[in-house]
Amino acid sequence: MASPRYDLGQGGEARAVRAAPVFRSTWRARAAAMPATRESLPRRWAHVQGVAARAHSLAPVLGADADLLEAAAWLHDIGYAPGLADTGLHALDGARYLPDTQHADAMLCRLVSATRSNPASTSAAIPCRLQT
Repeated sequence: MASPRYDLGQGGEARAVRAAPVFRSTWRARAAAMPATRESLPRRWAHVQGVAARAHSLAPVLGADADLLEAAAWLHDIGYAPGLADTGLHALDGARYLPDTQHADAMLCRLVSATRSNPASTSAAIPCRLQT
């Protein structure tokens, strides 16, 4: 979850408030991924749609974790998007963007940061604030 901010209540007492809701939903993941890649990276967008469709097909097997996996599938290449690509490691760039800008769930960010080409990214490339 996102770290809470603190604000003063009406009586001057400190109370925790979240800046924005944390997400791990499929529809919000698709909404974040689409504008980032559809127009500027059409082949990448087609690939992302295929990965998301495959993840969706696993829903009967995954049960409660199905939405989380499908959300990660929609977002797994978001780090390639113009304006997000920074380090040359798309998994790292995506994992850095999602919690700061999209307020994504920490587990979703971990899944997005894990890549077949760089399995160490799951622990090494995730920003420290996501480690638990």
